[in-house]
Order: sequence, then structure tokens, then C-alpha cells
Amino acid sequence: MTDEFSKKFTNNPGLIFHDISNEDYRVYNYPTGSVRINKPWAVCWKDCPHPYGGGSHRVVDVNKKCFYLPPGWISMEWEKTKEGTFPFQF
Repeated sequence: MTDEFSKKFTNNPGLIFHDISNEDYRVYNYPTGSVRINKPWAVCWKDCPHPYGGGSHRVVDVNKKCFYLPPGWISMEWEKTKEGTFPFQF
């Protein structure tokens, strides 16, 4: 069942979004290039086996711009900005 935070982003009870508003940015690195998202707010992920890396992610930034990151990213990086929060939230 979708939690209250997730209801800000979807009406699909199968999608659970996690608060990542403590991050200043995040970068997904693919074999062919990178995608940078500034001021991310929430992320939903789907684990799926992929020969080249991570599963798909859905990210919403603070301006409510939505990003779909397909499977295959090989690494990601981020920087946190909020004091008192941990760089690894989940």
C-alpha cells in the first residue's frame, strides 16, 4: 500500500517513493554517458536484473520535473546538503 509520502507523487499503490531531499544532486552513470539531477526530492526504484548495472529509478526534483532512469546504469553519485542527515538513507 502506498504511504503518505508516496501519495504526493503517484496514485499507483505499487510505487513507493523515498525522500531524498537531503541530496543537492545525484548523477547516474551509464556506459554511454551520465544524467545529473539537481535538487532531487523523491526516488522510486524497481529492482530488475540487468547485465550492465542497476535497475530502473523514477526521480522527482523539487521543481516537480520527473525523470525515468532506465536499467543499465553502472554507478551513481550524490552529495547531501542538509545537516543532521545521513548520506545513506535506506
